[in-house]
Amino acid sequence: MTRSSESDIARRVKVMEWSKAELLDAVSRLFRATIHGKEEPILDSLGTVLLAAYLLAPRLGINYARLDLQLEALVRHHLEQGHPVEDWYSDLSNLLKYLDGRGRSFD
Repeated sequence: MTRSSESDIARRVKVMEWSKAELLDAVSRLFRATIHGKEEPILDSLGTVLLAAYLLAPRLGINYARLDLQLEALVRHHLEQGHPVEDWYSDLSNLLKYLDGRGRSFD
C-alpha cells in the first residue's frame, strides 16, 4: 500500500469519526437547548444533526438521494403503522407533503 493511499484511508476514517462525534455533540446540544426552550439554539442543533447525518452518509457509501428516499420510506412506514404522533398532530403526513413538494430529483 502506498503512503498516499494510507493517508487517504486515515483521512476517510478521521472524517467518519469527526462526523459521528459532531452528530453526537449536536444531539447533546439539542437536549440542553430544549431545557432552556430558546428557539435559536434548538434550531442550530437540529440543523447540525441534519448536516452531520448528510456528511456522514457518503462516508458510509450512501448518497444523499438514497438518504432522502430512506427518510421518505420511514415516514410512509410510520403512517401505515398508525404512529401516535400522526394521530395527535398529523406531523408525518405534513412531513411527507413537505418532502414531496421539495421538487427533488433522485436520478
